[in-house]
Amino acid sequence: MTKMEYYRRIQESYVLLKNALEEKKDLSLIKKLVLDVHSLVHFKACMNGREDTICDVVWNYLQDQQDGTLIVRRMLLDNYDKQVSLAWIFWHIYRIEDLVSNLLIADKPQIFNDKWVQLMNVYIKDTGNALTDQEIYTFSEKIDLKKLKEYCIEVGKNTRQIIANLTWEQLKQRPLEASLKRILEEGGVTKEKNSIWLLDYWGNLDGSGLVLTPLTDHHMMHLPSCIESLNILP
Repeated sequence: MTKMEYYRRIQESYVLLKNALEEKKDLSLIKKLVLDVHSLVHFKACMNGREDTICDVVWNYLQDQQDGTLIVRRMLLDNYDKQVSLAWIFWHIYRIEDLVSNLLIADKPQIFNDKWVQLMNVYIKDTGNALTDQEIYTFSEKIDLKKLKEYCIEVGKNTRQIIANLTWEQLKQRPLEASLKRILEEGGVTKEKNSIWLLDYWGNLDGSGLVLTPLTDHHMMHLPSCIESLNILP
């Protein structure tokens, strides 16, 4: 499959989801469409699928290179320019998904804990937004890629369970202040300005907005840049 075929398929499903969320008529349809989009931008193992997704394609390239420090591109993130690596991309999108799906939507503990700190050999707990170029390189050099993928898959599977049980109340309400505070307390974001702004951003979204961005479209803010920059697909 070419990159444009991947992009087109995802975009078509995403438009259907946006329309259903705007209409707010059929909860069963909304959950089905969220799961559809989610399945297209996450590891196939999250759904026990057979066909590689855009996520698998990028990860397979990373695995072949065996180098998480590979720089995808320089990008404008949090209003300043930084270099991001392949390992950082996967850490970033799945840490955000873990925090948002569990703490802000489902109101339950996140997947990430001290066990994962040890398994992945990481020294941070946040989304990585405030890391400098050198910190991103050091982080990417040290992280255990095999365990990172295991974490990502566990997060994805857990999110699908949350989606399957979504309620109208969860889709309509904004995150509780206590839940946002909990993210800070648990180290999901830091007090640095290039990190803590995420709490304001998420806090201004209702459940529908959280579904549309951190759980689905956020992956498409990052994965295509990997494909384009590294010429992974024709």
